[in-house]
Amino acid sequence: MMSDFTWSSASEGEKAAQAEKIPEGEHEVTITKVIHGGKNGPFLNKNGDPMILLIFIDDQAREASQMYTLSEKAAWSIAKLLTSFQPPADLTKMDEASVTPLSFADPDFAAANLIDRKLMAEIQIVEGAAGVKYHNVLPIKGSSPQAETAVTVAEDDIPF
Repeated sequence: MMSDFTWSSASEGEKAAQAEKIPEGEHEVTITKVIHGGKNGPFLNKNGDPMILLIFIDDQAREASQMYTLSEKAAWSIAKLLTSFQPPADLTKMDEASVTPLSFADPDFAAANLIDRKLMAEIQIVEGAAGVKYHNVLPIKGSSPQAETAVTVAEDDIPF
């Protein structure tokens, strides 16, 4: 019995199933996933510091991703992200609660405090080693959604 199946069409179908990438420019994005590692174990930088990969989507379900190092030395990058949230995270309350960058290495903590958070970001597409293209997701601090899309959140609902 002959079939129309071919391995090349299956391979092409897998590529087509991947999410479309967010184009360059300013976009309102939402964090939808926090990934702590892959098939080779947890994400670590060259100094052995833990890292997380955040997946962002825009209003058209297009994706971008960004790695964050969870160390005190690299805390500026995650602080910029947190203070760009709509509404922004309260870094003073985080200090009072003894939250550090390493706190986000706990998958439950990271999910509770990062997933579904919205922010404005400048998306850049950068070419890295061997011609591989990747996103830079640069949070835009102090931004807010359009008035008609603003959401009122009770202070008790804000993690920090």
